Amino acid sequence: MFGFAIFLKSQKTRWCGKHKAVMDSHYEDCEELLETATYETYTLKEILYTANCKPPGWEDFFDRADVVQMMEVISQQIQQDSHLGINPDIGNVFRAFNMVSPDKLRAVIVGQDPAPQPGLATGLAFSLDPSVDPSEVPSVQRVILEARNGGYCVNTSDGVLIKWAEEGVLLLNAALTLIQNDIGSHIDLWKNFTQAAIDYTNDNTSPSVWILWGYHAKAFESSIDKRKHYILKGGHPSPNADGKYFFCHNYFACASEWLCKKGRGMIDWNLLPLPCQKHASRLYHRIYEDPGYCDGDLCEMWYCPY
Repeated sequence: MFGFAIFLKSQKTRWCGKHKAVMDSHYEDCEELLETATYETYTLKEILYTANCKPPGWEDFFDRADVVQMMEVISQQIQQDSHLGINPDIGNVFRAFNMVSPDKLRAVIVGQDPAPQPGLATGLAFSLDPSVDPSEVPSVQRVILEARNGGYCVNTSDGVLIKWAEEGVLLLNAALTLIQNDIGSHIDLWKNFTQAAIDYTNDNTSPSVWILWGYHAKAFESSIDKRKHYILKGGHPSPNADGKYFFCHNYFACASEWLCKKGRGMIDWNLLPLPCQKHASRLYHRIYEDPGYCDGDLCEMWYCPY
């Protein structure tokens, strides 16, 4: 659920004998800790450095002196704010990193901050738990609609994007936490950490696609090496933003096409088994009656901006 179990499953062929048993035991202990920890019983720094539950594959990053210092500051502020309610649960704060190690990373989607409603944030940008309908978090709903608009198989009543993470997509928010119902409340708190994480990812991953949605995400564009990576940009999927800057940008197909050319394989963006019934792009305009949404064959005409 929190990423370590999926990591363990992916590493079965890499470990053997006593070393495998020790590593299995450690990550299982971390999985259990993340399931039970609360902001009252642990700080983020304690989870990372006392319990040594760093995201697998990201140890070099989290062990850097500057990152350790950042986590001290972040942990203190979150503890001060904890009586106001913090999203997501403490065990999910680093879930995006737990699910995608640098050697498996093929794409990064950067958003703003977690879902503000109590209990809805999962630690994966734009992803919800199965029990939550995407209509409760319109930004997630719009991401699902854009995937369908690109011809991918999705269930518009299901906002679970774990499959994308399993495909090597780092679902990262500019801020990994917020005070419940207070959008943007921790943007400044996480700014230096997220910048450091993006710099590290830029330098330590194979050629990857970066999808930047919204002002806060696009602020990191200058930190990404365009000679190595491929950047796709759009407006934030929030209903408070003009839909024409988010919809019909063909992010997913363009990402897969570029990765394929780089020999990294296509990402399977489908969230349902194939085959499935696909919908015409004009469906968006008819349902939502918003001129900013797709109409006619606009999306099919969009080209990939290499």
